[in-house]
Amino acid sequence: MSLVYPSGYDYDGAPVLVEPEIRRLDGVVREVAVPPMVPPPTHGSLADLPFENAAAAPAHLVLSRQDEDGNWRDVTAAEFAEQVQAVAKGLIAEGLSPGTGSRSWRGRRTSGHSSTSPRGRPDW
Repeated sequence: MSLVYPSGYDYDGAPVLVEPEIRRLDGVVREVAVPPMVPPPTHGSLADLPFENAAAAPAHLVLSRQDEDGNWRDVTAAEFAEQVQAVAKGLIAEGLSPGTGSRSWRGRRTSGHSSTSPRGRPDW
């Protein structure tokens, strides 16, 4: 028997499995849902993560990128935050602003590529 803590995890840190809620229509499963394991965020957004990570641990390696020669280069949290900010500044310089839908950006060309998609691929 495992003890269940208010956090939704048992004593050894494993998540407690819950019975899913199953919704059927004419006997066919149409939707299955389980409650979230963590509360929803109360501040910020996904866009804040690179900057929060850079502030907390600037030298921490967060990803690796392949360069033009095919070599892999480690990227720190601080470097990634700088790169994110540079891309944002470039998009702002091209006229992107809050509320600008992606549809108004389709078809715009910069350096031979679509502004919002790498290598001119369509937005999905």
